[in-house]
Parts: sequence; structure tokens; C-alpha cells
Amino acid sequence: MQGGAVVVTMVCGIGHELTKMERTVMSVNPQIVHRFAHVVKEPMRVRIILALAEGTKTVNELVAGMGLKQPTISNHLRVLTDNNMVKRRRAGRQAYYSLTTKKIVRALDAVMRADVAMLASRGK
Repeated sequence: MQGGAVVVTMVCGIGHELTKMERTVMSVNPQIVHRFAHVVKEPMRVRIILALAEGTKTVNELVAGMGLKQPTISNHLRVLTDNNMVKRRRAGRQAYYSLTTKKIVRALDAVMRADVAMLASRGK
């Protein structure tokens, strides 16, 4: 983990005590952050995640709530499922979708709050 030590020195400098945020940021795998950002850069996927945060839904329920066609919703669900953000449960001919973890919503919330803060600081 020599690369991590280099990052600590570059980010914090020698002798600087790490803040909780700095320790958290450095402990995150950059590939996971990149994958998360890539998946949620599509606004419709964010809408699907937020809809599923309310509870398990079928494709038809998502279609009705979002006003898009079923193939479009299904394609976005496939991307979310392939990236382990959403899980699918089959019951007969029906498929039910839910979030794999509520941490996904918390991560989105953090990104949205950071974006609002950055936009607000630009106006100053």
C-alpha cells in the first residue's frame, strides 16, 4: 500500500493530522467512485434509484410513475442491476426491483448536497 502513503503525503503534507473526511476519502477505492459516478450520471437512473428508495417496485410501476416506455426503464434497470445498485426478485412472471442498500441513496444525497454547495460558492 505504498501508493496510499504517497497520496497521504501529497494531500495532507508531512505532519498534518488527517481529518475524518480525509481518512474516509483516502479509504475509498477510486474505481468504485468512478463506477458510481458513471452509473448515476444519467438522470433517469437517479430517478429510478429515488423511486426504489420508497420501496420495491415492478417495471410497470416504474413506467407508470415516470412516463417512459418499458424498454427504456428496463435498460436502465439492467445497468443498475449489473452495477449491484439494484437487485431483482422474480415471482412467477413478475420481476420486483429494489435497492441493494440504502447507502446508495445516502451517496446520492451527499453528491447532490456537494453540488448545491459548489453552485452556491460560485455565486459569491
